[in-house]
Parts: sequence; structure tokens; C-alpha cells
Amino acid sequence: MPVPRLTWADMDTQSMTPSLPSYRHRLGSTPHPRTHPEGHSYGQPEPASPPLSCANWQGHAAFLQGVHLFNHGYWWEAHEQWEAAWRDNVDPVLRPFLQGLIQSAAALLKREAGNARGCRTLWERGIMNLSRVAARVPICAGVDIAVFTQQMAHTLAEPIPGAGGSGHEVGRGPRLDLVPDPMHHE
Repeated sequence: MPVPRLTWADMDTQSMTPSLPSYRHRLGSTPHPRTHPEGHSYGQPEPASPPLSCANWQGHAAFLQGVHLFNHGYWWEAHEQWEAAWRDNVDPVLRPFLQGLIQSAAALLKREAGNARGCRTLWERGIMNLSRVAARVPICAGVDIAVFTQQMAHTLAEPIPGAGGSGHEVGRGPRLDLVPDPMHHE
């Protein structure tokens, strides 16, 4: 029986801000969100979060906000949300899972900036972390890791935007369509 896919609208959004920042940070093109006085998050505290767990992911504000941002091409902003959940996380599955998502978002940022080497290096680290997790659990915090890594590989195989006539729309990339974890029933 196929596992039903949930969209962002299906998730609990009561504890999150569903709006997007005023702009998508693009390396070298937009003001740095935190350090530049015109940055969309200038003067605001860095996101704080409890650690992500298998029991709390469906209501975990930083994780879900990161998914929302990632799915709209806000890769820097998504990585910042996930980093908040990663910082104090010691879980041997969820820590590398979050690190893999962070590295995936960073690879997409580097790709968009035309930095093929940086993109490749970050994706190699990201796929290594995500593959280690997938060897233990195929679905982690609602993310079907095989589907996500296939989407990332497909996106990264396309020509880099601005490098020779790519039809790739800037800011578009793989999506994180969350699925219920078949091993965890609440």
C-alpha cells in the first residue's frame, strides 16, 4: 500500500510563521540576512530550537519551517532553521540527517552562485550523511531519503544556472514532501 504524501499545508502550522522572508538570500547577490544592515534578519536573534526527534518532528517548528523555506528555494534560510535543530542534537540518526539536509541546501546555494566545486564538495558530504541515515531508516522525520537524494542528484546534474543556457529556473530544486514514518506510530 503506498504511503500517503503530506504537503506543507497538511502539517501543523500553529507554532510557525508560514510567511517567507522578504527575499531569498543568494550568495554574492543579496545582502547577507544577518550581518548586513539591510538583511531580512539583521538584528534578530539566531533561531533557537529543541533537538529534533522521531517523536516530535511533526510539530517541530524549526524543522518544518526549514522544509517550508527549502521547498520555496530559500536554501540559506532553510539551513539556518535546520542548524538550530542540529546544534544540540546528539541522536546518532537525526544529527547526520539534519547535517545532510544542511549540506544539501548549502550545495544548492553554491550551485546557484556558479561554484561547481563548492556545490560538488557539499553534496558529497551531504549524500554521505544521508546515505548513512538511509542505511538505518529509509524515512527519517518524514523525509523519504531515497526520493530526496534522487531529486537532488537530478537537480545537480542539470547545467548550472547562468552557465551556458540552462533552462533551470533559479530558486527551483528538489522538494521535501513529508510522509508519515511507517515505523513510528503515536
